[in-house]
Amino acid sequence: MNKSLTVCPFCPLHCDDIVLDSQNLTNGQCEIADKHFAAAQVGSVQVGSVQVGSVQVGSVQVGSVQVGSVQARIGDQAASRADVEAIRDQLIAKADKTTVAVSATSLSQSRWLAGLLRDGRIELTVDQTPTMAAMRSTIARDGNISATLGDVKKHADVVWAIGSPETEMPRIWERLECEPVSDATVGANELADRIFAVRNNSTSIGPDAQSIASAKYLAIVIGSSAFLPGEEIATAELLVKWVIDRNRETKSGSQRAVLLAIDPAATLRSVVGWQTNERLKPTSGPVDLRIGDANSATYPAKLQIGGIDPGTELAESYVVAPIPGIDFDDAVIRGDGTVTLPLEAVGKQQR
Repeated sequence: MNKSLTVCPFCPLHCDDIVLDSQNLTNGQCEIADKHFAAAQVGSVQVGSVQVGSVQVGSVQVGSVQVGSVQARIGDQAASRADVEAIRDQLIAKADKTTVAVSATSLSQSRWLAGLLRDGRIELTVDQTPTMAAMRSTIARDGNISATLGDVKKHADVVWAIGSPETEMPRIWERLECEPVSDATVGANELADRIFAVRNNSTSIGPDAQSIASAKYLAIVIGSSAFLPGEEIATAELLVKWVIDRNRETKSGSQRAVLLAIDPAATLRSVVGWQTNERLKPTSGPVDLRIGDANSATYPAKLQIGGIDPGTELAESYVVAPIPGIDFDDAVIRGDGTVTLPLEAVGKQQR
């Protein structure tokens, strides 16, 4: 029997219309959801809860088991949960702060991590690509004209995608109900050429420049690896400055440009900001613990708790953990930072 998810927990869009078939697959609705649901066989086995220090990552109601992988390993050898938890305890008990990296967390996980950070027990960073780190630092310094998913869907007549946002958010264009003007990975020189063509309404680098130039409401969506390696800061500064200048040059409001930022770590950043008034930094080197999935910005970890096993290159040891919205109820802030959404355990929806 098919069953609907209240909210999908596996990408920052958090779609609320995913339908699972009897095999817990989406029938092609979303490749990211399919990958994660294939790795989490809902209701198959109870694995208990995973703890870091004295605090649970989350209580489990319906367990998950990795498909084609062990539930716990040390190196490339299967291990007992007790053996992996001993490694966790050693990492937590070491004299200096435990370094912890995450890419996305639920509300309860974020509160727990913020508490450990506030108490001085951990050093917490976000797995973030150089492109996204450059965009965040530039916007923090220079400001930004931002928008929400709803704003863009309702108002944008042209959406400009730089990089491939659909790689990490397969349904982004479906959600925005648009066909974007797309550019591949760009560096500062390529972006400068594009901006010059837009300002001069030129077709020298293709007809898309005219579409961007004439847009009444232009929304720019950045992929996580949109900027060329080594040029991320210069490219981000150029883009943000152009967006600000475009809005300043059209004071009548006849044209508007916005940046749509979809952040997987929106929940964690919000909670840490509320509780500690700190701004999280991007991960910049190997860490002791990773909570949840590895991604393209990940550095090696001594132990990964939860997510899909990335292999020994990125996690010396690994253990499965309950998944918010699959194994237990939770909540999450959508990636545009505008709304808190419920994550209802899929196991409960089956009953």
